Amino acid sequence: MVTDKRIRLFVGGENDIELGQHLVRTGRYTVTDSRARDAIQKLLGGLKLYDVALIPNWMRSAVVEAVRLKVPTIEVLRRGADIEGSLYALSGGRPIASKLVCVEKGQFDLVSARFPGKAVFIENAVLGPKEIARSNRTVDQIKKSVGVGPGVKLLFSLCRPHESKRLERLVSLAAELCERGWRGRFKIVVAGHRPERTLEVFLKHAFSEDVEERKVVGAIELVDRQPAGDLLSVADIYVQTSGYESFGKSMLEAFKFGVPSVVTPVGVLAGSPLALEWNVLDYADRIVEYMEDHRLAMEHGRRVQAWSAGRFDTATMVKAYDTLIRSVLRR
Repeated sequence: MVTDKRIRLFVGGENDIELGQHLVRTGRYTVTDSRARDAIQKLLGGLKLYDVALIPNWMRSAVVEAVRLKVPTIEVLRRGADIEGSLYALSGGRPIASKLVCVEKGQFDLVSARFPGKAVFIENAVLGPKEIARSNRTVDQIKKSVGVGPGVKLLFSLCRPHESKRLERLVSLAAELCERGWRGRFKIVVAGHRPERTLEVFLKHAFSEDVEERKVVGAIELVDRQPAGDLLSVADIYVQTSGYESFGKSMLEAFKFGVPSVVTPVGVLAGSPLALEWNVLDYADRIVEYMEDHRLAMEHGRRVQAWSAGRFDTATMVKAYDTLIRSVLRR
């Protein structure tokens, strides 16, 4: 039974941790997430301490334990999730107050067919220009901080350190643009959550496509993750060359800012005409078009911003999860 007492919620997974932070701000929840001191070591015995658990599908041990303890559980199925390995498949039909959340419509249709009445569709949220962190620095100060001087185009990419981000493609792109005579007139700036880890991944894979380091010196740089709003607010073009994204949050943040974007068709942009299949020549062609034709670039920026407007809204997402959590607890 739901009372006025704060709901004790366990969340796991990067996207769900952020959701938990939004729920705390409503004043109706206390949240423990997978970064907490004992969340991983004591997870299996600790789930029974919570009123409800919000668990991503890939945290299989936690899902199994939730079934065993009959903890009211919401399992989040992201793109590519193992539907047959879901909570309902694992529970063997035993009664448990739970729901499966799908973050893409096509997946919702598949899960609904497999588990009638058990799935809900809640679209992930993306922070917009008024919500995302920004500093009080001027445009020149922001660009100078990442080594971009006057008249130099800033090509920005924001990603967490992982091989799926295909950072070596950015190196190939930088080399191609330099070959076309753009050296010194652009700079690709890559910002990550943990720059030392991003650098490790970058150096390990960057030159796997026979691109010599000397060809891109000064044309590409990795920086720590400054307030994302700063770099998005001054970027001339947003570039992302990922081979896989479960959602594509960074790309959609650029869309919300209206930044002209050249991105791969992954995550929610799979099959979208707003994205471009990776090919270094095609990417270089598109980027040169945007660097040479400001009006064309701005037109694309307005187009992606219009597409994202009214979607991926934080308040809508938080309200939907709050309603779902409360309905699960009432059962």
